[in-house]
Amino acid sequence: MFRFFLKQKIEDPQNIVIADKKIIHKLTKVLRKKVGDTFFIFDSQAEEYEVEIIEINSKQVACKNLSRSFVDRELSVAINLYQALLKKDKFELVLQKAAEIRVKTINPLLTEFCVAE
Repeated sequence: MFRFFLKQKIEDPQNIVIADKKIIHKLTKVLRKKVGDTFFIFDSQAEEYEVEIIEINSKQVACKNLSRSFVDRELSVAINLYQALLKKDKFELVLQKAAEIRVKTINPLLTEFCVAE
């Protein structure tokens, strides 16, 4: 089942209106969802909603809530990364990827053979 992230906070969980053009395009043109189809949406509040489409037009998609659940996405373990220094652009990539997998602490190391410039 498809999941979409809404940038705005879901104020009224019973009547959800999606106005994001990218999500509307993906739902209507790419996935070809119609009235009555279901999918999942979530916002930054750690709640996920299963919704059913009740109305579609070019500016918005109106949905009704079928179910609501709390989703805890935090890891149960703390990951610590010890990374030797790299060249700037490569080290930034390592930091980005480490943040994406929710590394708790990143500890740069100055090693004998590191080439940090």
